[in-house]
Amino acid sequence: WWLTRHALEDFRVKMVQHVALPMAYRWQAVGNMALLDAPWMMVIVVHRVDSSEVIAEKKRLAIEVAKAGGVIVGGFVAPAEKEILKCVYAEVPEVKVISFVPHTLTDYKPPARAIDGFRCGRRLLLSSVPEHAVDAPCQRQVCLRHNAIAEKLAGNRAAGARG
Repeated sequence: WWLTRHALEDFRVKMVQHVALPMAYRWQAVGNMALLDAPWMMVIVVHRVDSSEVIAEKKRLAIEVAKAGGVIVGGFVAPAEKEILKCVYAEVPEVKVISFVPHTLTDYKPPARAIDGFRCGRRLLLSSVPEHAVDAPCQRQVCLRHNAIAEKLAGNRAAGARG
C-alpha cells in the first residue's frame, strides 16, 4: 500500500485545466496530462444497441491503434468497454490510456498493476466530479457526459472508423 501511495504522489493533480477539457467543469487528474495532446486517439464507447459484430470491430480497431502507438480513450464503465480494454492490455501491455472516471480522485488508490503505467507516462485518469461531491454508485449522466467528452477529444485525432 505504501508503495502505491508513494508512487502516485508525483502524479496527483488536484485541479487541472487543459484546452481539450470543457472549461464548464472542474477537473481532477492523476497521470500524464501530455496524453491529452497525443496526435492519434481512439475512443471506446459501447452503446446499448451495439451488436456483437460492432463490439468485435471496436476491439479489433483498438488493438490495432494501441499497437501503432495511439491513445485509447474512454470511461470503461460498461462491461463491453471493460472487456475491450482488457483485451487491448492483453495484446499490447504498453498501451496508452486516458480514462474518465465517474467519481472523485481525492482518495484514489490505484491497484498495484497500474503503477507501471503511471510511472511510464502511459496512464491518465480524469474526473469532472467536484472535489466536495460524495462518491456514489456510478451516475449515468456523468458517464454519458464523459463519453461525449471522450468522443469529442478523440474526434479530431481519430485513429480509425468508430461505430
